[in-house]
Amino acid sequence: MCASSSDEHNSDTEKTRRYHHGDLRQALIRSAEALIAEKGIAGFTLRECARRAGVSPSAPSHHFGHVAGLLSAIAALGFSDIATAMEHAQDQAQGNALDELQAIGEAYITVAMMNPPRFRITFGQMPLDWNNPELLHEAQRAFGILERQVRTIRGDSGAGDPVLDTQAASVAAWSIVHGFSTLLLDGRLNRFSVDVDPEKSVKNLAQKMLKMLINGIEN
Repeated sequence: MCASSSDEHNSDTEKTRRYHHGDLRQALIRSAEALIAEKGIAGFTLRECARRAGVSPSAPSHHFGHVAGLLSAIAALGFSDIATAMEHAQDQAQGNALDELQAIGEAYITVAMMNPPRFRITFGQMPLDWNNPELLHEAQRAFGILERQVRTIRGDSGAGDPVLDTQAASVAAWSIVHGFSTLLLDGRLNRFSVDVDPEKSVKNLAQKMLKMLINGIEN
C-alpha cells in the first residue's frame, strides 16, 4: 500500500523535529557539500539537499532563506577553516616573521587539500551573499592574518606607498598560495611529482615556492 502525501509530510516533519537547531544546520551543510562535490553547482538544489538530509523540502529555506544563504554559510566555514589553520601555524612558528609566513602559506594549502568541496564553494563561482555578516567577518579575518604578516616582514621603511605596496604584496602572496592550491586540486601539478613519494614532492615544491615568495616580499 502506498503512503499518502499526508503520511510523507508527517514523516518529513518528524525527521525535522528529531534534529536540534544546530544539528539540522550541520546536516544540511554536509548534504550540500556532498551534493556539490558529486554534481557541481549546476546540479545543486535546496530540495535535493533536503532529501539527502532526510528532512522536509522547506527545511533549508527555513534555516538559510535561499541557495545563496546556504552556500554563504559553507563559505564562511571555509574561510574560518583557513583562518584557524593559519593562526595555529603562525603560533607554532615561534615568533619568526619569515617562518610564520611560510607556515601560513603551507596551512592554506593543507586546508584546501583536506576539504576540496568546501574550498571550491568558498572560492568558486558560487552565488554568495556578501551582505552575510558571518561570511564577511571570516573572509576579512583570513585575509587580515596574511596582510598583517606581510606588513610585519616589510616594515615601514620601504620606498613608495607603504599601504599600496603592502596590499600588492599581500595579494601576490594570496594569489600564489591560492593558485598553487587550485592547480593541485585540479591535478595540474602531477607532472612535477617526479619523486617516488608524490606527496613529498608536492610539499617540497610548495616550500620552495613559498621561500621565493618571501624573498620577493622581503626585498
